[in-house]
Amino acid sequence: MRPWSPLALRLRQFGAATLFLMGSGALFPPLSGAQQTDQAILHRIVGLTMEDVTLEEALRQIQRSTGVGLAYSPDLIPVNRIVTCPCSEYTVGEALTLLLRETGLIFRATETQIRILPAPLPTNQPTLGVIVGRVASREEGIPVRNVLILMSDGRGAMTNEHGRFILVNVPPGIYSLEVTGLGWNPAQVTDIRVMAGGTATVEIELTRRVIPLSAIVISPGTFGIMDEVSDFALQTLTREQIQTLPQVGEDVFRSLKRLPGVAAGDISTRLHLRGGTDREVLVLLDGMELYEPYHLKDFEGALGIVDINAVGGIDLHTGGFGVDFGNYMAGVFDMDTRSPPTEGIRTTLGLSLTNATIMNQGAFARGKGQWLFSARRGYLDIVMKLTDANDQISPRYYDLLGKVKYQLGSKHVLSAHLLHAGDDLFLAPEALATDDTFGELSTGWGNSYGWVTWKAFFSPSVRAQTVVSAGRISRSRIGIMEESGRIEGPEVADISDVASFEFVGLKQEWTVDFTDLMAARAGFSVKRLLADYDYTHWTRTLEAEHTGELVGVYDTAQVRMEPDGTEFGIFAALRFKPISWATGEVGLRYDRHTHTGDSDISPRLHAVFDVGERTTLRAAWGQYHQSQ
Repeated sequence: MRPWSPLALRLRQFGAATLFLMGSGALFPPLSGAQQTDQAILHRIVGLTMEDVTLEEALRQIQRSTGVGLAYSPDLIPVNRIVTCPCSEYTVGEALTLLLRETGLIFRATETQIRILPAPLPTNQPTLGVIVGRVASREEGIPVRNVLILMSDGRGAMTNEHGRFILVNVPPGIYSLEVTGLGWNPAQVTDIRVMAGGTATVEIELTRRVIPLSAIVISPGTFGIMDEVSDFALQTLTREQIQTLPQVGEDVFRSLKRLPGVAAGDISTRLHLRGGTDREVLVLLDGMELYEPYHLKDFEGALGIVDINAVGGIDLHTGGFGVDFGNYMAGVFDMDTRSPPTEGIRTTLGLSLTNATIMNQGAFARGKGQWLFSARRGYLDIVMKLTDANDQISPRYYDLLGKVKYQLGSKHVLSAHLLHAGDDLFLAPEALATDDTFGELSTGWGNSYGWVTWKAFFSPSVRAQTVVSAGRISRSRIGIMEESGRIEGPEVADISDVASFEFVGLKQEWTVDFTDLMAARAGFSVKRLLADYDYTHWTRTLEAEHTGELVGVYDTAQVRMEPDGTEFGIFAALRFKPISWATGEVGLRYDRHTHTGDSDISPRLHAVFDVGERTTLRAAWGQYHQSQ
């Protein structure tokens, strides 16, 4: 064996720190993986250098360079393992020992080929097997991702984006697999025989479930945007279209003003649907209501608090929406976060004219658990400091988004979410100064939301969703202003405006598909609201008395309020299909707000008519109320 060169190996995995192995002495231990054979096939010189390539690509390059036959299952190769190997003078045996280190794989050589296989267990343990497989659509033959593979002994795995899955360390025996996924009919595969040290291969085909009646889009003015899976909604704008549209701040709110019934200003990103104000639009993120979804509120809300890169899909309702969306007047802006990968780790860095972003997502527990983390920091304050005309204005904003999801068996999904956004603005005295005025202003805004969601699929026709939430919105505005040049005398004003709003809530919804011609939805929500307002306005004006002496005249206004209240809402809707080309829905909603004394009943009707193969007519009527 040749001595170790100064830089022998670098291994890097997505989301992990780079590992350098350096030193002197023997480069490799004895070829235990190959059992020290004299086969000439292991002593061929690789003759190439590989840098930052996947392990599977490195193996392919070795095959092409040396002509050595490598036999292995692609399902055993870690897909996200990135390797670097200065193999120009290494033998095939040395290169494989280096590349397969810490993968749990070994290699064995014959006269004609080299086999790569899992390392054997200690002799005091039974030899285990492996089940590998692929799930595809029976109709199209395309791979099916994110479906659950559950073994008869309780262990499971999720399919990746290529429809593949792997179950390792399976004791010898005969097993069955249960395959379930949203939008697919369940399937079962039996009599899978696993041999000691062997690999059982399974090919599974799924058939699509008929779109249930409860999933048909029945409300007019409903648009599906950026949907990763858009089986039920009308796809209007793709992610690629939104990301390439010319706009400031890469903000998803700004892109939507191109849709019918939507309007927004050039500076503000606040949405106005069908002529209503932004306060009349319900904004949701993964089922959570966002009360203040905009950054830079002192600039009319110039950006949204959710990074577009973390959004997986949007449903925008600009027409008559259903009774399950509460008591808002104009429309619903319903966002869903992205679905993280079912294996490996992915990290994305972004840099634009207005902000810097980082997003990390990945999977754990063999794909049954997933996480997503996104952080964004705007640097308009830095840009303005570089501009002489605006170096006294310092607007800063940031937002953090986190999600962890875990699949409990085949029928329950539990997820936890956190969203926090902050804004700070400081106007230095020079920014407000004129010939007659002098002052400074400081404002701060905070948005914090946390919620846990439980989705249960009790049967193909009965499902439920429960959301427990809490949050806090805060505001602080402090300023001082002095105005001179007045005839009466100079005036000084000092203003302090501090407010906070807290809430805890519970929401539950049920959907039941009785038959293919009738379905029902029902649910309730209750929320406890607490607010704290502290406002002080103090002014002093110098006025001249009849004697000519200047006397200070003070005017003070102070308001301290701690209102609280409870919001309660309950709804039910029945959907039916009396004839093949028509679907109707009748719904009723009741809302009660104790802090305003409102009690509102909202009946609503919807209908959809398939008047042609490519033409659908939707209509709605209803009453919509909104409390202060």
